[in-house]
Amino acid sequence: MVERAFETAGTNGDRRLEANALSVRGMTLHFRAIDLPTTERASIDPGPEQTLFEQAVALRRELGDTEGIAESLFQLGLVHQVLRRDLDAGAPFIYEALDVVATAPTAAILLRSEIHRHVGFDALLRRERREEARDHLQASLALRETLEERGWLASGHVALSLCERVAGRRAQAVEHARESLMIAREEGLRERFLVAAQDALEEAEALARDGPGA
Repeated sequence: MVERAFETAGTNGDRRLEANALSVRGMTLHFRAIDLPTTERASIDPGPEQTLFEQAVALRRELGDTEGIAESLFQLGLVHQVLRRDLDAGAPFIYEALDVVATAPTAAILLRSEIHRHVGFDALLRRERREEARDHLQASLALRETLEERGWLASGHVALSLCERVAGRRAQAVEHARESLMIAREEGLRERFLVAAQDALEEAEALARDGPGA
């Protein structure tokens, strides 16, 4: 379907559709990569994915597509933050995405949520600003709560469980992890969501055994 859209865009000279097709092509590669076990994911070359996102953002800048620019910047941040494991390289993209999406009040809810979530990860893991990270992760979860698809809540709760665990808030970390696991099971999510929730719960419970909740 994406390839047909790309061909149609070329035939009709529809540059917005071309940019959208490039973006979806890149995300298709991204989702295939993150569905792999961590050991296998490290062998994936993120170069082709990155090239597609770079082409998309260039087109979107020419078109003045604010929401599209924010999406492509966020996607470039994903390449570095998630696949290359290079937080320093990913940070400029996700923070620019945050600034751009703030000027697009009608931007997709999930896009805004995802940008806040990954800014939260950066604040927590690279900048070590726990309260700032928590604010972004809570904003991300609040946006997810307005979506019809409840499955998106699972990753929001996992992110907050990590944040609370790093901050030493044991009870809250366990609570978020349990909520994530319950949602993942109820919504029949893919295995990686179940594994992430289970891992988060085990890590939070291990921390909880060290003493009473903060």
